[in-house]
Amino acid sequence: MATSTVDPARPEPSIPPSRPTEADGNQVSAWQSAVASARTEHQAPRAGPVGEKRAVDPSSMSVQEIRDAYGIPDLAGDGILDIKVDGDKTVATKATEDFVQTLRDDLKNGKIAKDSDEAKLLDLIDAQGAIDNGYELYGYAEAIQSGSTTYRESQSDPTKLTGTDVKDLLDEEKVAGAISDLMGKKGISDRYDSALKSALDGVPSDTLDSIKNKTLEGLFSDGKSNAKFEDYIIALKEKATGSGDDGLADKIDKEVGNYFSALKYFDPEKYAARKQEFDQNMMTHQLDGYVADPETVDPENLDAGLRQTVDIWQSGINGVLGAADKGSKAYKEAEAINMYFSDFKGMTDKLGTEDMARMNLALRTVWQELQPVGGAPTTDLQWGRLREVTDQVISDRLGGLSEDARSSFRKFVDGGARTGTFGALTGAMSFVSGGLQLANGGWSDMSGNEKIAAVRDLIGGLSSANDFAKFGSNLVNMGTKSDATAWLGLLDDNFPDIWGSSSHVDSDIAKKVNEAVKTASDKLAADDVGLSLGNLSEADRKDFDDAISKLGEQLGASPDGSMAKKLGRTFVRFMGGAGLDVTGGVMDIVTGVRALKNADTALEKAGAGLSIGGGSATTAMAAMNTIKMFAPNGSNLAARLGGNIGARVVQGLAMGSRVLGPVLGIAGTVFGVAGALIAEAINHQKMQKLTDSQGEFFQRLAGQGVTAGDWGDKLEYARYASYMYGGRDTPEDQSLFAFQKDEWEHFRSTEGERGSSLNRLAPYLHRDGNLREKNLFEKYLSGATSQPGPHGYSYQTDDARPFGDTDMDAGGYDSVNDYFRINVARTYDAEFYKANQAKMETIIERWDEWNGKDSIVSEKDLKKIVADTGKSEEEKAAAQFLLDNNDFRHALDAIREGGSSDSKISSKDLNAWLAQVAPDRTV
Repeated sequence: MATSTVDPARPEPSIPPSRPTEADGNQVSAWQSAVASARTEHQAPRAGPVGEKRAVDPSSMSVQEIRDAYGIPDLAGDGILDIKVDGDKTVATKATEDFVQTLRDDLKNGKIAKDSDEAKLLDLIDAQGAIDNGYELYGYAEAIQSGSTTYRESQSDPTKLTGTDVKDLLDEEKVAGAISDLMGKKGISDRYDSALKSALDGVPSDTLDSIKNKTLEGLFSDGKSNAKFEDYIIALKEKATGSGDDGLADKIDKEVGNYFSALKYFDPEKYAARKQEFDQNMMTHQLDGYVADPETVDPENLDAGLRQTVDIWQSGINGVLGAADKGSKAYKEAEAINMYFSDFKGMTDKLGTEDMARMNLALRTVWQELQPVGGAPTTDLQWGRLREVTDQVISDRLGGLSEDARSSFRKFVDGGARTGTFGALTGAMSFVSGGLQLANGGWSDMSGNEKIAAVRDLIGGLSSANDFAKFGSNLVNMGTKSDATAWLGLLDDNFPDIWGSSSHVDSDIAKKVNEAVKTASDKLAADDVGLSLGNLSEADRKDFDDAISKLGEQLGASPDGSMAKKLGRTFVRFMGGAGLDVTGGVMDIVTGVRALKNADTALEKAGAGLSIGGGSATTAMAAMNTIKMFAPNGSNLAARLGGNIGARVVQGLAMGSRVLGPVLGIAGTVFGVAGALIAEAINHQKMQKLTDSQGEFFQRLAGQGVTAGDWGDKLEYARYASYMYGGRDTPEDQSLFAFQKDEWEHFRSTEGERGSSLNRLAPYLHRDGNLREKNLFEKYLSGATSQPGPHGYSYQTDDARPFGDTDMDAGGYDSVNDYFRINVARTYDAEFYKANQAKMETIIERWDEWNGKDSIVSEKDLKKIVADTGKSEEEKAAAQFLLDNNDFRHALDAIREGGSSDSKISSKDLNAWLAQVAPDRTV
């Protein structure tokens, strides 16, 4: 809409039109008929070119019908990495096995150095295997000898730590991130590529040809990009979203991955351009949807879109008022606009997020109702209709606001219509709100003007794509019919002609706004704000700038100017923001966020698309992959940015790690298994070397920064506890360090003595992990670790351990019976009682009736109670509870006998437990 000079004292209906119009009668007729259909016509998103009706309704079609409608081959099943090549092994698993084994062989043969990146990667792969599958740790204790010497006593068979235990020793996310970084280095990724190609050599040629033909047919048509592929993905995504079908959403994600992984393998020359085009079209479609339907935009982004647009408009007004002569046309224009604008801005400064979002939607609704005819109202009838629409919108959307706020809104619409600025502001506001939604709340370090400039540059860059009018029809409609393009500077020669070059806007305020946007845009072109680049070396900085410029050229900028760098940076900024988008839409496919949400492990998360570090997603992988596509060959840039530049490599490792197992091999391949016939001296020497090597393994991981802060104490505790108690002695579903919290805390807070950590153990604080079997401390307490020998001597069994050197005073008891009794209460504690209180109260109340004359309750007695039809349901349920919980029943049975059981629970047994967990209850 054009901007005209206004005399505020002149009656409103007599305001001259801002641009040539038809005769009033025809204009009014067109205006009224357009208003009647404007809401539905202009709120509906479009999937095809402007004016084209959509032929496919995905909600009523099957996936195959949608595929057939667009003519896209089915590649939703096995992709390149999923093909079976060796029995049940996939290409990914086979390549990973060969890759790892080659590294091991080269390390063993001295072809790679022990401190090389390859050797570090092997340690990390072993660490990942331990996280996934557990770690076989050889427990030991430094037994104190006479004098000041110690003798290492070790397990001959290892204790299997679980993956949960290992996660207390290692930082899972840092391990994944370190693997991802090393995989980004050219020498290592080249090795994997070689293994991948070798694995693919085992695939039948007809299988590869079939995948290749499907890939090229789906992504290309007549030598050009096939936009129906994007249509197909959008339609599938719409169907999945509409039906809430997460399974279909996963299949879409996989199929897109299959297509582009295959293209990268079969035709790497075409990959970067086609993948970038796909990403652009998907981003355009999603942004177009936000602009078409502002109800899908989050309130905070509606708030920011309006607030920041008002701010830059006000700065333009103030700029003219401060620079123009008071009697000039420009000054009068600014003064007329400022009369209503400053009041509106003052009102919005007082509103919160939700109210500003409502204000945004209200402005947009007025524009949608009135925008089809263009121009400002020129007759009494048009002014009457404008006010009728405004009053209805205020009633519908702003009813909860104060009268002052609603009055300010009415004046703002009225003034904007009289001056011809209302459409431009509303259009710009819609662009900015949608752009901020795409950025998903990022860019907290960017100014409002910079955010507007970033949105403007993105839309300008996207509009150079061949299919922009198809996927961005609402953007085109909004921009060209609202004159937002002129105010934001999209009519600049650097942007495509799609925005039109015949604007009638001739406003000094618009020029000021345009200048502010350009200034902010130029600043962003040379600033890292919003990019999360980290510390780049000079060489990496050059690689980054080169990649960004090539990306900008792909977006349509001339390679000779600064616009390429500007557009490239802008696109990456939005890929970064959208990479953290969890609001859905097609961008979760482009960015890998869906795969991230579905990932089970940190390694899978790294392969899914985000660099993981410090417990949070720090850099959007989609942005890093975009840079990689245009980075110079051999550049380590993406790895230094924290991104996985070879996602398929890490995905291969993630898939292969569970198949490969821990891949540690220390005992079997390096030292051999210690057999019973090996002499004690030789055995001790080998076992000491073995246990030392395990410590060195964790020490090397600490050197890579992937261990937990207290890994050293935890490893030492795990070793000593495993040896002294005869194993892990912890339930499989719990961490060793959490289950043994009391003893572990004692261990961590106590200094070792005389070269040993035995004194750091506190056996009486140790929880019995299996009440049905005696650990070695219980055997020690019961005297089972020594046997009488001839001539009055006694000898120790293989289960004997030097408990005399541990801290036997912490939490000490009088006997093995006391130790077992306390451990029963540790396992079945007050929380257990509370969780099952109703059944426990029934057991207590009915106990005297249950136990009969002998004061005991057997399993047979409990079964009779359950079968007795005369018993209440509550009583039968309580008896069934004891039958169902065998371990608890055994613990009650053996609570006073140090673990010995006769399969009968006495009143004294039950009271011994109740005294510890519910001391106010007894039978």
